[in-house]
Amino acid sequence: MQHRDHGWTQKWYQPLILVSDFKAINNVGQMPFLISVNCKTGEYDFGSNCFTEALMRMTRDGQNAGIVGAISPSGQTYSFANDIFLWGVWDLFDPTFMPDYGPNASHVAEWIPSFAMVSGKYFLDLLVFPNTEYWTNDPVHPWQIINYGAFDGNYCALSDTTITHDESSSLSFTYTSNEEGNFEFYSRVSSESNYDFLIFYIDDEEKARWSGTIEWYNHSYTVRPGQHVYTWTYEKDYSVSSGADCAWIDYIFLPPYLDNTAEQNALPLTLYPNPTTDQVSIGLELEGDFIIQVFDANGQCILKEKNLSTLSFKGRPAGMYHIIVQQDGQSWSRRIIKM
Repeated sequence: MQHRDHGWTQKWYQPLILVSDFKAINNVGQMPFLISVNCKTGEYDFGSNCFTEALMRMTRDGQNAGIVGAISPSGQTYSFANDIFLWGVWDLFDPTFMPDYGPNASHVAEWIPSFAMVSGKYFLDLLVFPNTEYWTNDPVHPWQIINYGAFDGNYCALSDTTITHDESSSLSFTYTSNEEGNFEFYSRVSSESNYDFLIFYIDDEEKARWSGTIEWYNHSYTVRPGQHVYTWTYEKDYSVSSGADCAWIDYIFLPPYLDNTAEQNALPLTLYPNPTTDQVSIGLELEGDFIIQVFDANGQCILKEKNLSTLSFKGRPAGMYHIIVQQDGQSWSRRIIKM
């Protein structure tokens, strides 16, 4: 049993379930394991029974009647971290799991878990950029990933700190959404006030610029459906340097997701065997030439060829690989596991 929404020490908020409601529960002989991912439902040092403790201590006529065990948080948590945790758990249970049905799933039997966000299972992990499928980094003055000073987690992106006067450092991200929504990110700036700027563009149109000493701050922009290019440029004028002379970005939130990948149930691409220990056969219901790319778990392209019928993973480390086939502006993707 799983709950992924707001919670507190002795309650779930949506739906609202209180510890006092447990008197109606009788799970004798059929106790579930609970994954309660919210805030504080596992606060074991609360002073009284927290939500999951109360469930585990339930009895009926001397028999255990609540839950057999639980994963639950002992403190407050961020929604982003909760989703990453749950997606990871479900990937471990079922590597093919993909909560990409969007916000309007029909209420029918066997629908997939309800914690997926409208953005679907989409990981924007700056640790693995630049994946050139989405990111375009400055070839002369590239941004880099650093493992300190992040707004959230351990990593963030930092503009090139070696640039000098009249130079700039740019990073772009291309993304397609299927409905109107917000593109959000956090930025931080340390520069000469009113002269050296972090400038943000959407489709080459400047949206804002910041200079001086500005700590992590959230920015949100409403975007229409379709493909957009988001660009961050740290730009210096002809003289003087102040502060750290750079900019940082982190914690990007995307509008509802749809790239040019065809619907999963209409894929003309099959891979077998999956999982594999070595060679994989490619089944394609396509006519004409196509390009196939293989990306490893770090987002790095390890192969790009035309018209292959087999892939060899011999010598490759065990793990998940992302296969993309492209033809005439369309692309199809599958994941495969190397054992």
